[in-house]
Amino acid sequence: RVLRPGGALFIYEYQFPKCITDPNLHETVRRRFNLEWKAPVQSPRGTLADLTSGFRNSAGWQSLGDEKPIWRELLGLEEFLAHLFSQSRYLHAESRESDPVNYREEIRRSFLPSFSRGPLLFDLKPRSLLFCRVAH
Repeated sequence: RVLRPGGALFIYEYQFPKCITDPNLHETVRRRFNLEWKAPVQSPRGTLADLTSGFRNSAGWQSLGDEKPIWRELLGLEEFLAHLFSQSRYLHAESRESDPVNYREEIRRSFLPSFSRGPLLFDLKPRSLLFCRVAH
């Protein structure tokens, strides 16, 4: 509502890296995100399509792009944990712990066996959308 006609809105999203080379690791992370690390009062925000429907279905906006580039990356344990430890769901769970430093180390040890042979291939599934505000 504050962007002038001709102004652009760029939306970028990526999902938590999905492990391609170890489906068991991916399933463990997915389960922990949805059960252990989810805040008790957190409700789903909706899909990106849901969240952007107001831009896609409005005469006041024009879609200029919707890209899904491939972004795959080898991640070692430390890079994987850097992604994990930056996630709001994880941080919320960590904040409830009486000893967050020890909890983080327990998490690190729990994932260590998955990386015993070295880095694993992950898919970050990025997506970018570009909308232009038009006069109506």
